[in-house]
Amino acid sequence: MDLPKFQFLYAQLAAASSGDTLDDSLWNALLNRYFPQDEFIIAQHDKLADATETKTNFNIQSVIGAAATRHVILIEHKHAFNDGQTTGWADAAAQLTRYMLQARDENKRTRNLQETDVLPYSMYGIVSVGIHSRFCILPPTADTLHGFPGTTPVPLHVRDDAQEIMRLLNDLVEKTAPYGLSSSVELPSA
Repeated sequence: MDLPKFQFLYAQLAAASSGDTLDDSLWNALLNRYFPQDEFIIAQHDKLADATETKTNFNIQSVIGAAATRHVILIEHKHAFNDGQTTGWADAAAQLTRYMLQARDENKRTRNLQETDVLPYSMYGIVSVGIHSRFCILPPTADTLHGFPGTTPVPLHVRDDAQEIMRLLNDLVEKTAPYGLSSSVELPSA
């Protein structure tokens, strides 16, 4: 968060009472910094294949070839005015869980797997409410989100915990790149 761009976007978000555009701008800038565009597709407000109205705030797909991708990270956030409200966190986590289960089913279909088959990898998620975020994991056989290994249940503040968020984003790149074209990606420094 030392870069002027991130400082500007944070200041705009912190001053706002609501607004997807500001939330999306900050996350869009962060994700594009950490996830190499040759390896990942970052889709904003993406509708999953079988969903009628399901749109994730961000859907990160690992590119596995000229004709295929895999959903590896999904992000759901609620407006800044929900910050600090228990219901905002519960709603965002429930929404993200539904989206991740749908994405996992879609990943199975693209690999021609049966519904009962287990994917050989976990999916990851970020739940964000206002200027706070929690990182999570959906193991291959789970139907509920778990805390990301090495994190606390306390939400991370996008500015105050910037070093930890950058470390976690680097960790996510390392964990998801092997499911794409290559596992050799150069990570931005924290």
